Amino acid sequence: LIDLVAELYLARIVDFRGKFRRPGETASAEQQEFLRQRLVSGPNGTQFIVVPARETAHGQPVLLTQTDLDALMRSKAAMYAILTTLAAQVGVAFADLARIYVAGAFGRHIDPRQAITLGMLPDLPLATYQAVGNSSLRGAELVLLSGDCRRRSMKIRSKITYLELNVNQEFMLRFSGARFIPHADPALFPSVPQ
Repeated sequence: LIDLVAELYLARIVDFRGKFRRPGETASAEQQEFLRQRLVSGPNGTQFIVVPARETAHGQPVLLTQTDLDALMRSKAAMYAILTTLAAQVGVAFADLARIYVAGAFGRHIDPRQAITLGMLPDLPLATYQAVGNSSLRGAELVLLSGDCRRRSMKIRSKITYLELNVNQEFMLRFSGARFIPHADPALFPSVPQ
């Protein structure tokens, strides 16, 4: 979904608000014809046909709906707002980070370039991002098998600060700015074409 929407944005099929453009809003006649074939109205509003029914095994089209886009826009805004709020809370600038570990299935399969295009991850060199897979499972294994790791985890636990984001005004302001592709402030994403 991240890759698809990032490419639709770069192709100017999705605008900076995360909304589908109409065929008349695009530059080339070829793109207008493409959109006439791929953008349809459905029960949930505008839908983009990712794969036509005739090309699927089940005979049903694969669709990206405006509802799907809206959900992705909220998710990506929350992720970026969380990252910026946490960094601000500890007084660290993104540019000061040598490595960002992206965990879980999300981290294993995400293309950081596409996530940056959407404004989901900070616009940093791609080498900054490292997928680590299921880090919680690996951490649990280490804590169970190693006394040293267990002691280190207890030290880390004593340094953790709980941050309630749903009542944090800074988070809410950052969330609002991040609900655009890539962001309300495009200067934060210099590598993303405007």
